[in-house]
This record gives sequence, structure tokens and C-alpha cells, in this order.
Amino acid sequence: MPKLNITHVVPYFVPAWAYGGIPRLAYELAREQARMGHHVAVITTDAMDARSRHPESGRTVSMEDGRMCVRYLRNLSNRHAYDHQLFLPFGLGKALDELAADSNVIHIHGHRHILEVAAARFAAARGIPYVITANGSAPRIERKAAIKGALDAIALDKVLRSANAVIAVCREEIKQYTDRGVTRDKIHIIPNGLDVEAFDNLPRAGAFRAEWSLDDSPIVLYLGKITPRKGLVHLARALNIIRQNRKIRLVIAGNDMGYLPQVRREIMDLDMSGITLFTGLLRGMSKRAAYVDANVTVYPSEYEIFGLVPFESILCGTPVVVSDDCGCGEIIGEANIGETVPYGQPDKLAQAIEGVIDRPEESTGRVERGKAFIRENLAWPKIAADTVELYGKPARVSGEETSE
Repeated sequence: MPKLNITHVVPYFVPAWAYGGIPRLAYELAREQARMGHHVAVITTDAMDARSRHPESGRTVSMEDGRMCVRYLRNLSNRHAYDHQLFLPFGLGKALDELAADSNVIHIHGHRHILEVAAARFAAARGIPYVITANGSAPRIERKAAIKGALDAIALDKVLRSANAVIAVCREEIKQYTDRGVTRDKIHIIPNGLDVEAFDNLPRAGAFRAEWSLDDSPIVLYLGKITPRKGLVHLARALNIIRQNRKIRLVIAGNDMGYLPQVRREIMDLDMSGITLFTGLLRGMSKRAAYVDANVTVYPSEYEIFGLVPFESILCGTPVVVSDDCGCGEIIGEANIGETVPYGQPDKLAQAIEGVIDRPEESTGRVERGKAFIRENLAWPKIAADTVELYGKPARVSGEETSE
């Protein structure tokens, strides 16, 4: 395959872990494509979280022996970016002119941000194919639904419909695109990838318990952003059922997206403060240490197109319980590598959690199958190759509709 010039456009990038999975996914895909020999450029912003900027704000950083460069544009306000998804980067047009003019394809990550609109218009004006991976951000869910609807009507539905191709990371996401008017023949399923090599060397067992002074009670771990759709209230109610019959510990690890006070209130109302630990955002080895010491990782979300957390947990040797109202639940259920439960039903969630804890041999079997499945189907070399192959389809039709 010929080597391509690929430009990725994403509002947040490594190491902006406070924004969840998209910055990690965009980075690892771009890195793998550079390792394949393609020339990769990334246009992003300096957003790290609500308060901090990337240290290379306003500059271009070279990575992967010069095969990958990243322009970190300075945002007008990272507080507005974090709280309202209002990214207003300086120099966006210039960055597109300098880094994307010779691209064979522009790959946009996430949906409803100004970088997406600018990149789509730039691509259309120059006849460059563009691909969008919304990663679950196409529906009007959670915050500011009315504003999202207005933006869709003004411009953003057209941006999606006009893409040469869109990537759905699971079957569940197909309807999210068709609801926005994208024709089925433009939608291609490519799951998210994982950096499986990062899980080859794990922290020693007991490190997380020691750091946080936890006893030997079974740990139920939630790891991820703290937002309403993550199902944390249902998880707290499930743990309240379990603790009537056994010692148990709930660990909630993640950054607050404005919903933490409601979660804390629920914990207090259930009189569970004594068995609940809030760690804040965990990164790197600290995050893996939490996985290693947990007895079960629970991901009770809705509208979760493809959460990385359950797969990371499996690679750390810890079984998972996930909601069946999510893309990762779709994969985990079909591959039989974890427990799936209906969203929003604490009694069934409690039953599944206790089942995992009480049947360790069955749980271990699922984890081992899961490790093999992930390494075979979700490792980045395969996902990046599949994505590059897709780039060739819209590139050949140069702006017309694609077909499978």
C-alpha cells in the first residue's frame, strides 16, 4: 500500500486524559499509522482540563522520528472548552493550510466542535476526502440538547452527511449516524483499538490497596468520567444491596464533569460514605494498579458506544460487569468475556456483581478468553490497518458516496 499523508483533527489530544477516551484513541491510532510508515499530522488544541494548558501550547511537536507532528493550538478559554465543549483555537485556518493541504485524507474525531466544521469545509474546498469517527458523540444526549439540535440544523448534520465515510465503532452506533441523516453505505464498522503492549507489565498486586489504606474487602471498581449517563447512582444502589450480606468496598475513580455532587449525595443518603472511596482521575500505572486490585470492574453506562475501561480491566486480569445498553456490552456479551446486565436495574446489577465475586473460576475463564480476544481483534496494528484500508475507499471516489 502506498504511504499516505494523513491529517487527524481532534479537539483534545495526548495527554488530555481528563476528556476521556477520544484523546487516547486519536493518539494511539495516529501513532500506529506513523509506525506503519505513513506521514501523520495532528491538529488539536492545548486543552488539558478546565484549568491547564499543554506545555507546548501554540507550537508544533515532532513525534515518531519525524513521521508524526502535532500542532497544539491555543484555546481562547479552556474553562469554556471543558464545561461547554466550546473550543475556540487561535490559528486554526493557518494550521490547516500548513499541515493538511497535501493530505490524502483528513480524519476528524468527535462531533460538534469548531475544528470539525473548519476541517470539513477545508477538505470540501480542496477536494480532500474526510472521514469522521464520532465515537458516540452524534446523539443529542446529556447536556445542552436544544443547542445541539440548533447546531445540527445549521451545519453539523450536513458535516456528517457530507463526509466521504463515517466510522461506527460498534453496530449500536450505526443508528446514531442514520438518525442524523447519514446514508448506510457511508457507515463502516471499525472498533476502537487498545495499546495491548501497555498491559504486559502490570503493578504488583496489593499496591493500590496499600496506597489507599484499603482492607481485604472485595473491591468493586468504577473507572471513567463522572457524568449522569454513567449509571453511578444505580451502581451505588446495587452496592447498598450487596453490603447487607457481606463486606464490600466501592471505588469510584474518575474526573468530575459536573455530576460528582449528585453522586456524593446519593452515597450519603444510602449511608455508604464509609465504604466508598473517590480517588479522582487515575493515570498510567496508578490506573492499572486499581484494575489489578479490584475484584470486579463495573461499567453501568447508557449510550456508551465503546468504553475502553472493560477491555483494559480484562487485560489487567480483572473480570467485568457492563450494561447491555452500550457498544462494549455488545462485544463482551457476544464474545462471552464478561457479564452484561440491563441498564438502570440495581437489583440485577447487584446479582451480577456477586456472581462474579462468588464464582472466581468462571470469571477467570472469561478473563482469559477476553485477553485472547482483545489481542487478536482489538490491538492497534489491526485497527490501524483496517482504518487505512478504509481511507482508500473514499479517496477513490473523491467526495461521492462510498459503498461497502
